[in-house]
Amino acid sequence: MAAAGPAGNLVIAGVAFALLRIGLATGVFVSPDRVNAHHMVEPANGNAMLAGAGELLSVLLVLNVLLFVFNMLPLPPLDGGSAISGVLPERLAVTVRAVNANPALSMLGLLVAWQAFPTIAGPIVNVLVWLVHPAEIYD
Repeated sequence: MAAAGPAGNLVIAGVAFALLRIGLATGVFVSPDRVNAHHMVEPANGNAMLAGAGELLSVLLVLNVLLFVFNMLPLPPLDGGSAISGVLPERLAVTVRAVNANPALSMLGLLVAWQAFPTIAGPIVNVLVWLVHPAEIYD
């Protein structure tokens, strides 16, 4: 679903977020009793097509934000591992690029990212729910 890497993830998430908020503001969607990553809105009139559209937009929002955050973790071989060298002093950036080129360290980076990501995914989804429904309280 990534249109152009991390930037594409943000564009898709931004469009999905805007459509969800517009749908809520115009009364096309309403806040559900319970929310989760694939069910952030309900159609105001019970229309099955709108229910499907709401679920699609919910999944696009959450999935693309999570993919962006995962991909930007500052570990090789993820994009965040390469991007971090862009903000470091040149001497340190050369070392980081050398580490990123090592396949064994790339596998280790993926393993660490895979283990660490579930810890941050829940709070990210909670923030997304709050952004979509700032006036509602969900557990």
